[in-house]
Amino acid sequence: MEKTLTEKLRENPWMMGTIVMGVFVLLCIANSFITINKEIDDFTSVITLCEKASVTPSWANEKGGIIAEGYNSFGNQSWNVVDELIEQKIYFIYSSNCGWCKKQIEYFGTTWEKYVESGLTIKCS
Repeated sequence: MEKTLTEKLRENPWMMGTIVMGVFVLLCIANSFITINKEIDDFTSVITLCEKASVTPSWANEKGGIIAEGYNSFGNQSWNVVDELIEQKIYFIYSSNCGWCKKQIEYFGTTWEKYVESGLTIKCS
């Protein structure tokens, strides 16, 4: 008489452990492919936005369209500019050797780090 799967597992508990471990490894491999593809997409979009921006600083919407170029003081607003930019998903495209970019970052003041942490700042070379 042929043994059932349950009886086989009782006789050899390592079989279930091997199955569980195999599924775990497959999930880990699948997750790494998803992460790699996302990183490639993010890297490609950064390159694309840097190429689209004819000057820095520039501003882009979440669809990748350049919506403004150059330094912007946003007037003498009392509202938090960075919170509004993050909420509207506005990308700030800048270069490290750009004087107006440095001035823009100075304008953001202590909220600059919050903008960077949001992932909406793109540093082009």
